[in-house]
Amino acid sequence: MDWSQDVQLCSVNEKGDLSTNNVSTDFHCKYQEGQLTLVLHHALPLKSGNSSRYVCKLRSNQGTLHEYTTVQLQECCGRVESFLSSRGPNCTFSNVYPDGDVHWFQGSQNLSDGSVSQSTAKSVDNGWLTIYSWLTISGQE
Repeated sequence: MDWSQDVQLCSVNEKGDLSTNNVSTDFHCKYQEGQLTLVLHHALPLKSGNSSRYVCKLRSNQGTLHEYTTVQLQECCGRVESFLSSRGPNCTFSNVYPDGDVHWFQGSQNLSDGSVSQSTAKSVDNGWLTIYSWLTISGQE
């Protein structure tokens, strides 16, 4: 049994020994109770153009079976940073997928409803979004 993507990533022999081809540190493999799992640490959004198909193969004395799969990232927000400047509060959301909207709250009051000045900027890097959002305190514009 093995997982591969152009090259073999990991495999299990007939004794149940796991071997990993560490061509990258972006993954690791687990083998437990007859199940071989490929764990991806830094999957890229499909729209990045860097996604590839993976193949899982099972070889036995009955022959070889295989199945292809494409990894599809559902949702991700890698890191959130916030700080308070003299002009107001700021937040940065890094490695976001898919796109999202930032809402600001003070207690249970939604400040994003237009009662304060909110600004948002977005940038894209290899399919990942960085979202910057900040509030401007009245008289500080």
